Amino acid sequence: MMSIHKLRLIMIYAFLIYPQVAGAAAQNSLEMTDMAQECFRSANFVPVFETPANVELNPCVIAIRNNNLANNDLAATYSNQGILLSSRGEHAAAIISHTQAIDLLENSEDSGILESIYINRGNTYFAMQEYEAANADYSRVILLSAGTQHQALYNRALVFKALGYTKRALEELEHALLLAPDNLRYLASHSLLRTDNSMPKSGSETAWEKPGEYLD
Repeated sequence: MMSIHKLRLIMIYAFLIYPQVAGAAAQNSLEMTDMAQECFRSANFVPVFETPANVELNPCVIAIRNNNLANNDLAATYSNQGILLSSRGEHAAAIISHTQAIDLLENSEDSGILESIYINRGNTYFAMQEYEAANADYSRVILLSAGTQHQALYNRALVFKALGYTKRALEELEHALLLAPDNLRYLASHSLLRTDNSMPKSGSETAWEKPGEYLD
């Protein structure tokens, strides 16, 4: 039976417009059930930020209800369910699914899947315009590992851009480019932001504007 340890990672990539899916929540056990595999396949191919009425949740629901998955596999299935819920516009329910996945992996040594779930949940918060919560999840990814730091930095740039903090968004993109200097999306977004001279018009410095959130 196939191994599916490829969490579908929603990454904010569409030139500072929308998050992009980078990989469905993939289980890593060879004893995956048919329903869990179908849940993975559905999450992997669902349209991003669309709300098709025919998105099928049953495979995920059945796989979770049967309660015969390894811990990491169960977490991945919850996150895949979250992706499908988001595609239906059910963002609040998606947050619950992603959070259940994170809770299952609280003591896991597999930081890779945890990073992906945090990004997926962060992008769901972003879709809900809950930017502080999105920023918190992206920041957790940066602290977890170097593997997806540049992706989380890029996502945080979109948060700051949405809030009108163009200078901070540029700083995030520049850090992302240090880690992935040949990424064409990052380069294009950086160029677009440099031409945007909008700055915050009022308000005092927030915690997000303070230094110290980066890993060297």
